Order: sequence, then C-alpha cells, then structure tokens
Amino acid sequence: MEQVQAAADSIAQIRGLFGNSRIGSLYDNLEPNMRKTLCFAAGLKQHHVDLKLSQLDQLEKVKLHRAISALEPVISKLAGYPINDFK
Repeated sequence: MEQVQAAADSIAQIRGLFGNSRIGSLYDNLEPNMRKTLCFAAGLKQHHVDLKLSQLDQLEKVKLHRAISALEPVISKLAGYPINDFK
C-alpha cells in the first residue's frame, strides 16, 4: 500500500513539473532580491515579489515581460566589468 501512495505522489509531482512553464520555473526559483528588482522595474507592488509567475494576472505578466526586455540589453552591456571600471 505504501508503494501505491509513493507512486501516486511521484506522479503528482511530475504532473506539477510539466504543468509549469520553463520561464515560470526560472522566475519562481529566482532569489527574492532578484524578483524584487524585476517587480520594481515592472512597477509592481511589494506583495508581487512573493507570488509565483503563474499567480500574476495577464497585465502583471506583460509589465514584467516589458521590464525584463528593457533591462536585458543594458545589463548585458554593463555585466562582466570589474568594479574598478565603475567610476
């Protein structure tokens, strides 16, 4: 009986994983300070930081996507330089 329950639990976990999007998994596993930065850039509220991507409504997701798209080229230009170059 224990094996049946363990198998059922494993199947439920697998279904949960496949139900999540790749981007959702990436976002949900970001450090809270990174989610806070992205939410701030998107103009979202503090309580959004603790939500999973799937818990955001469509407008909030659009704001988040736009913020990430706007930040990406700037970050890629500045990333990789040593602190001494920041004068």
